[in-house]
Amino acid sequence: PRRLTFYVTGQINQPLSQLYRINLGLKQLGVGREIAEQQLRLQRQTVVNNVRRSYYAILQTQSSLRASEEAIRLYQELDRVTGEYVVQQVALKADGLEVRTRLEKAKYDAPSLRDQLATQKEQLNQLLGRDAQTELRVSPVPALSADETDPAAAREQALRRRPEIKEAELKVKYAEYDRKIKKSELIPEIGLAFNYVSPLNTNFLPKNVAGLGVSVSWEPFDWGRKKREASEKARSIEQAALALREAENSVQAEVNVKYRKLQQARQM
Repeated sequence: PRRLTFYVTGQINQPLSQLYRINLGLKQLGVGREIAEQQLRLQRQTVVNNVRRSYYAILQTQSSLRASEEAIRLYQELDRVTGEYVVQQVALKADGLEVRTRLEKAKYDAPSLRDQLATQKEQLNQLLGRDAQTELRVSPVPALSADETDPAAAREQALRRRPEIKEAELKVKYAEYDRKIKKSELIPEIGLAFNYVSPLNTNFLPKNVAGLGVSVSWEPFDWGRKKREASEKARSIEQAALALREAENSVQAEVNVKYRKLQQARQM
């Protein structure tokens, strides 16, 4: 009779050979998460570096301002003494003019340094994420010790701890997993399949239909597509390895430059 017919159908598929590819994908996702953590670590170090540079720039400007104020008092006294010497015809008028020129130069530098100091404090407040007009006072840093750092040990430590190196190493590992995943596509997809069908208000034989079997899916002829894609993944590994080598060379060169500048600063 013409009436509504209801039935229940269910299907369960359990992949077998695909578990290898799925496991590779999960490991690759873990490596991607580690890459993101290294990028976050690099960003944090960049923020710390910017704050330190801004803080030390404020200290340097404050020192220059104090030196300028001392120079003003020095040239004022020197101008007074030189004026007396000019009256006594012990010094030349040119000497007095030179002293006044230096005095005016020092008076001009002091307001410029105050403006520069105010700007640097606003920039530091901005880096700290607070209002730019917040009052800010800095404390002097202790003097550098005379202990020299071994440049070879410094390079080794940088290669071991710098996030750029860690990120480049992880990218090589990520590219290797990518190639393994691509090569796993050559494996036939084999899995267990269970199907079940049961009509509710329709009478026919058999009443319940269940099937259990093995499902196989394979693409034997791809005209070299998978091989070419695997070759591209291999070249990606080579590119990641070259990027790692370039990052190591860049970090070593940076450490050497900083070490030489540190020696020059200590010598000065």
